[in-house]
Amino acid sequence: MRYSPATERPSPWLTVVQSDVFERQHKVRRKFRAVGAVAVTTAAIFLGSGAYGALGAASAAGNDQVAASPRVVQVNVDFSWDGVRNCESQRPGSVICISAQANVPGLGLVEYARDAVPNGQITPDGCPEFSTLGHLWVPGGTAQFDGAPVATCGGTDNPDAHYSYTIHDGTGVLEGAQGSGDVVADNGKDRWHGTIALAPAPAAVAAAPASASAVSRLASTGSAGPSTGSGGNATLIVVAIVGGLVVLGAALALVVRSRARRLASD
Repeated sequence: MRYSPATERPSPWLTVVQSDVFERQHKVRRKFRAVGAVAVTTAAIFLGSGAYGALGAASAAGNDQVAASPRVVQVNVDFSWDGVRNCESQRPGSVICISAQANVPGLGLVEYARDAVPNGQITPDGCPEFSTLGHLWVPGGTAQFDGAPVATCGGTDNPDAHYSYTIHDGTGVLEGAQGSGDVVADNGKDRWHGTIALAPAPAAVAAAPASASAVSRLASTGSAGPSTGSGGNATLIVVAIVGGLVVLGAALALVVRSRARRLASD
């Protein structure tokens, strides 16, 4: 039977089926958009955490490097023999106890007391040779120093003895400090020319109050425990990337499954 356009009408059953199909397609689209948004957001969080941890590691490494640099103090000062310290223990054969003091830039008031033991030799330019051993005081610390004889008078106006000194066994602010140079005893003065390298400040003091790596560890583990170094941050980055890929894969699988179900129902 032929129907004219004037008498042809759509089937009510077909209208219901089409409406149902359109509704299911709309739901699939909404689900796809929601899953895609969740996947992208989750991946961004994982990858962002890894990048933030890497920046924190670089920042912490920079702080550690700054903290590891020793501070070198130049000691180019004349110490007057008018100090108030006493020689704690003079060696056998010592002919004098010298107590001296002076202000040294970077250290403050430096005091020491030392002995002098002749070895019976004369330098080629006519000065007696001595060795020396002493104790040194600075505000907040102490150290030991010793001096070996040098085979010249030292080139000053009235040299009495010439030593090559080393500083060691420090305490307090001088703990771990090392120093070297020469001292010329010259008519009531000790003329020092050398350096004292102070030990680096502890990392906990020199580092920033809250490094980026510490914030990243706190966010990822819920703990502010000690850092595991560059290896730990590399692991964090790998985990972040793998996690993001897993989330994206799961999202795509869910979309494919939803579309398969839709096609099967159609």
